[in-house]
Amino acid sequence: MGNLVMENEVKEQNVLVTLRNEANDYSLFTESKVLYDIQQWVEDEWRSIYCVTSDRDWGSDWVEHEPGSGFTWEIHTGEEGSNEREGMRIREPITSGAYRFVYFGLIEPELQDSENADEQAIAIQFDVPS
Repeated sequence: MGNLVMENEVKEQNVLVTLRNEANDYSLFTESKVLYDIQQWVEDEWRSIYCVTSDRDWGSDWVEHEPGSGFTWEIHTGEEGSNEREGMRIREPITSGAYRFVYFGLIEPELQDSENADEQAIAIQFDVPS
């Protein structure tokens, strides 16, 4: 996705995920920060750790990211970790295993009218140790 780069860093009971504009001379746009999912690798497929409990306004505002700026998310792991979100609940806490963070808010002019929503996402895998 152009110059938007996703990175992660595992620190004790937290995972930091960053989406950053690495362009030197122009801004890039995304949609709202809330358009993400955390998925666990289970039985040969990725499954969301969330289930929807109520209607939610996902927002549709575009966010400008100047060079060097972007979003950062903090994901809490372990039995005490809380990753609750408005209108959603977690099926189980994030414990040891393979996970990925998926952000669905990419805006790319040539894909805006596409029927393939997966092409407008970016993901990064992370492992939670035992």
